[in-house]
Formats: sequence, C-alpha cells, structure tokens
Amino acid sequence: MKLAVIGSRGFRSHDLMAEKLNEMMPSLVISGGAKGADQMAETWARRNGIPTQIFLPDHKKYKHAFHHRNRLIAEACEHLIAFWDGQSTGTKYTIGYARRIGRPVTVFRY
Repeated sequence: MKLAVIGSRGFRSHDLMAEKLNEMMPSLVISGGAKGADQMAETWARRNGIPTQIFLPDHKKYKHAFHHRNRLIAEACEHLIAFWDGQSTGTKYTIGYARRIGRPVTVFRY
C-alpha cells in the first residue's frame, strides 16, 4: 500500500510512529519532507528497506506551495495517516483534502 505519512512538526514519538508503520507495512512511504512526523517516517522507511516518495514544496513555482505539496501527497497515496496535535493547520488541511478525494484517513492525536 502507498501510505502517506503527515503530521505536526512537533511530533516526537518514535515508538508510536514505528508501531503504526510496522502494523501497516506500506510498500511505499509518501511524505512532504518536513521536520517531525514526515522525517521520522522517512527514517523508518530507510531502516526497513521501504522506498519513499518525498514531495517538497516548490515556492518558486507556486504561491501556495505548502497546500499544493499537501494535495500532491494526498493524491499520490492509497491511505493517509496523520500524527496531529490538533492545531497544525497544514495537517488539518491535508486530512480534509484527502477525505474529500476519497482517501482513507487515520488520525492519531497527541
């Protein structure tokens, strides 16, 4: 399964991340390359021999580069998991967009 992993930059629980990714065992980890949950998922993937697809924001090309990047992440995945602090607007936006386009979404609040 192509799994998008997103989350708040303040997410720090390596144990929770590893537990959830080990349960899902994706064939591909998709992220946005941001600090926190994104980079933690990328590290997990490298350690487990899982390929990654990283969408970085292109500020030169898009005025709203973060939202554009987040839409690409949601569109590329088959399932999206979010580690959300309940405040991050980027994570909230991506959760909502993924649901609107019919992607299964699992949210872990911390």
